[in-house]
Amino acid sequence: MKNVIAKILEKVLDKKGIKLKEEEIEKILETPPSPEFGDYAFPCFFLGEKLKLEPSQIALEIREEIESQPEEFEDIQTSGPYINFFLNRKNITKKLISEILSKKENYCKKKLEKKNRIMIEFSQPNTHKAFHIGHIRGTSIGESLARISEFRGNKVIRANYMGDIGMHVAKWIWCYKKYHSRTKLKKDERWIASIYVDAIKRLEKNKKLQEEVDAINRKISTGEDSDLNSLWKKTKEISLKSFEKIYNEMDTKFNVYFFESDMEKKKIEIIDELMQKKIATVDKGAVIVNLKKHNLGVWVLLRKDETPLYSVKDIALAKVKFSKYKLNESIYLIGAAQSLHMAQLFKTLELMNFPNAKNCKFIPFSEIRLPTEKMSSRTGKNILYSDFMKEMKEYAKEHDLELGAL
Repeated sequence: MKNVIAKILEKVLDKKGIKLKEEEIEKILETPPSPEFGDYAFPCFFLGEKLKLEPSQIALEIREEIESQPEEFEDIQTSGPYINFFLNRKNITKKLISEILSKKENYCKKKLEKKNRIMIEFSQPNTHKAFHIGHIRGTSIGESLARISEFRGNKVIRANYMGDIGMHVAKWIWCYKKYHSRTKLKKDERWIASIYVDAIKRLEKNKKLQEEVDAINRKISTGEDSDLNSLWKKTKEISLKSFEKIYNEMDTKFNVYFFESDMEKKKIEIIDELMQKKIATVDKGAVIVNLKKHNLGVWVLLRKDETPLYSVKDIALAKVKFSKYKLNESIYLIGAAQSLHMAQLFKTLELMNFPNAKNCKFIPFSEIRLPTEKMSSRTGKNILYSDFMKEMKEYAKEHDLELGAL
């Protein structure tokens, strides 16, 4: 829309003896701080000296000389020294849809000079936890980006990185074994989520039970207990199948699944490399990367008990992505709350002289919150995908009934 505004203003300004080209006017246009001031604003301060008038008076005169209001705009107003343009979204949408339909698959399609292999990592639910509406947002955005990139001619590899080990898994398995073992395993996200919530409630009531969870966590990590390892694999599989059902309904798919358990196996290799390059150091028993001089704080890789954090596993994942899939670019679509973590990851890859550090891109998205608080899988205070879909279907049926009555 900037070009439409620029054409309008170029004609009016030319009548006043001000010679400005469309591209120059486009650069001057601003986005107002609040929707009440429109979608675009043209400041008239710089015209005051040239026209020997107050900027607010110039804005009024320019507005009066705009002969007819284009259909793309709902209104054109002045606010002090600004001319504010309000878009008519209804008309713009109709025009855009008509244009898309007339050109069909060729709309906006531009031949790329070079087609790239791009991996887009998105969705990332943890096994043994709920798939909630926050995951719907990440999955939808990721699938949209993948389709747009494919439409442009790139080879897109959809990737899903899941947390299949760690404390949340240990808590789930502990609770199932101790309190729900007579219940048959179900490929149902609501049931899976309920076991995790029950585990949290029981552990909060009796803190000593955490020792039992810690023991299970260590055994899963080492794989020393065959029965426990078997249960972990079975419960991981039911989680994946419950997710797959959801992905089919959302019409999205993944070419590759990455798991934390696989990345954790590479922890010794990563830590050794970082220590040898003097990028990582030992601090009070933990292994860290000190990024304070880069204003990125301290990044912990290994805890005192040598259990790895997301950091070391994310470094391993970056290496696997580029070595195995020969990528030109790796895009991480992750919640904005992880912005610092991603900055620390990219800086560490850069310090390691990782050849593809600059080809790693982070696209953040805002999380979905409840009206009163943040969603939490721990407490069960979230909106599950299945509940959301049920409510949407019921609403749609009611809406159709109301239309029918009319």
